[in-house]
Amino acid sequence: MKNTVWAIVVLSLGFIACKKENGTKKTDAGCRISKIINESGKEVLITYNGDGSYRIIKDGITNTTTSFDYTSGSVIATTTNTGDKLIRKTTFARNSQGLVYGMRREYYDPPGRSAPSSWDNTVYEYNGIQLSKETVVFPASTHPTPIASTIAWSDGNLVSVSGETGVSFREYHLDKPFQEGDYFNVAWTINTGLPVSSIIRNKNLFKGDGSALIDYNFDSDGKITTVSVNGIKVYTLEYQCK
Repeated sequence: MKNTVWAIVVLSLGFIACKKENGTKKTDAGCRISKIINESGKEVLITYNGDGSYRIIKDGITNTTTSFDYTSGSVIATTTNTGDKLIRKTTFARNSQGLVYGMRREYYDPPGRSAPSSWDNTVYEYNGIQLSKETVVFPASTHPTPIASTIAWSDGNLVSVSGETGVSFREYHLDKPFQEGDYFNVAWTINTGLPVSSIIRNKNLFKGDGSALIDYNFDSDGKITTVSVNGIKVYTLEYQCK
């Protein structure tokens, strides 16, 4: 997501103070995010299938629409532009626990061409349900060597990523359980098309990386309503509840 604040969070695994207002109250499991409104007033609309899986994501920021098809072991996310021309196709391979172990992205430039102009493949490895390693493969002509990252966990949260550019660290609000309004989860959804829990199942809400500090506001039911980064509000969330 170029030109959006959440783009700083998700580039493969290169993703980058909580107000208490009822934030510790258990949220309604029957509520799902239906709208994300960024700081400029542009909207991302999310609709769901009956089982709670994503059906369509309409992104008013990039003027794209992503639709989802499911099989027992995979999810295919097809992204088109306003002219309904294909610009990206992402195939996620999932195991019996619902965790993604492979992701292939195909890019179409110019939009609508019959074959992809570029692609990348990502392989995810796990220790139980905790992600332990990520390897990204690109075409040999653009990047002949795969990019590998190793992952460390503590107290149920992913706390560091070690790769070719060094080590980056993550912090969490240890008194706040994870929920879908989590900043990292929203960023992952917007950038890849699936919730972060499909790959990373953190116990607590993402707080930042030391330079970007995430601040949440909650409604009376404990759902996240607004999120700020370094004191600046970056998006508002609306929900659809059963």
